[in-house]
Amino acid sequence: MNEREQQVFDSLQAQGKIYGSIAPERFKTFDVKRIDPKIIADMKQVEDLTCELSDAMDRLGYRIGFCTVDGAAIRPLSPDYRAVGTAITQRTCPEIIRKDEPDKKMKSRMSVRDVPWFAEKDDIWVVDAKGCPYSHFGEIAARNMQNHGLAGTILDGVLRDTETIKRTGYPIWCRGTTPLSGMGRVETVEINGTVTIDRVQVNPGDLVAADANGLCFIPAALVDEVYAELKNSNVIA
Repeated sequence: MNEREQQVFDSLQAQGKIYGSIAPERFKTFDVKRIDPKIIADMKQVEDLTCELSDAMDRLGYRIGFCTVDGAAIRPLSPDYRAVGTAITQRTCPEIIRKDEPDKKMKSRMSVRDVPWFAEKDDIWVVDAKGCPYSHFGEIAARNMQNHGLAGTILDGVLRDTETIKRTGYPIWCRGTTPLSGMGRVETVEINGTVTIDRVQVNPGDLVAADANGLCFIPAALVDEVYAELKNSNVIA
């Protein structure tokens, strides 16, 4: 983080909004350039948006298949979920083994309660948690993110509280479910760095689209070009 970003971190921590014991150096940046709200608003109106974005990439000659994840790999918790927004990213891994201390409260090394405070409206939380078989997300996290205006969560990992999450209506895509809590088992390694979702590289500021067909990630540098192609082909009026 640069000096200004350190000040943001210190301010959030002073307000009690950085809950987990996450070292400042694990926040790679707070400076994420958001996608033009007009582009997001227009894309929200497109049915089967992931398919339309994939087709637009094909027409533009980007045929290497680096931008999509099929719906069998990472699935919506409910088939009617749809989301589009700007990626904010996180990478997590299983914790290094630590011993419980019965007379001390366990301190979380997860960032799930921190994320809403540095996210913005229409952000999508994109989490690389491959190889980590513990829950990264539950009902409380869903309500927090929904209340802060996040558009959804993409989790290359597992979650819990599926019934109560569904009742919130907060859109989330995941690889699977588990009853096992991540508390004391999951550790945040980096926030807003490069992650991999399935086989796709994702960076903070990229466009994320998700629906029942799967996921589509458009690198930030290509968003304007892809948006223009959607307009030229009358997908967007």
